[in-house]
Amino acid sequence: GCHNCEIRNLIIGPNYQHTSASDKHNFGTNGSIQMAGCNGCTTKIHDLTIYDTGAAINYIPVASGDTGLQVYNVYAYNYNGGVNIAGSSSSNILSGATIHDNYLGSTANWDATGCPYHHDGIHVWGEFGGEILGVNFYNNVVAGDYGGCPTGAVFFEGYTGNENLYDNLFLITYTQENNGIVNLNGFNIGFYNNVILGNLQSGDLCFDVG
Repeated sequence: GCHNCEIRNLIIGPNYQHTSASDKHNFGTNGSIQMAGCNGCTTKIHDLTIYDTGAAINYIPVASGDTGLQVYNVYAYNYNGGVNIAGSSSSNILSGATIHDNYLGSTANWDATGCPYHHDGIHVWGEFGGEILGVNFYNNVVAGDYGGCPTGAVFFEGYTGNENLYDNLFLITYTQENNGIVNLNGFNIGFYNNVILGNLQSGDLCFDVG
């Protein structure tokens, strides 16, 4: 964790150039930016270019009383996961975050045999008592080639709620879309004024709610 910290104006990459399906499987939990949450503080991550990395931004685990995460003006591509926000215990309770005005690009270079990597633009999850609440995701572009192993451009799972996703453009291509370009699981979720354009591959999902 880091109290009232700001990460800005950096170019980060290449960290790991995944160029073939046989490249080493070493996703783990590490990101170009790896940061745990903090109680009652403001964390700003902005004006960055991040590329060729396992995950661009990992905010894991969130902290109890965590309300101040801001991620904006980030240009990321050639990652497996763009922005990951997660809590996996009862002490991991986030109740507010803003993710806006970012470009989250291609993931296809992380394709590998058997899909050991599940590509996401933004992946949010609360499990084993963790709760991720109050995420506002707006004015973002998620675009590019997502290959054959994506979970989704957006994937919220576990105990998530009170989220708002609006004014975003989802414009991805793929050879297979596994769980929907947008896959939202939780409660009190607002999804409006978004545009979703995919490939219309046979059997694929555009938008999935659970």
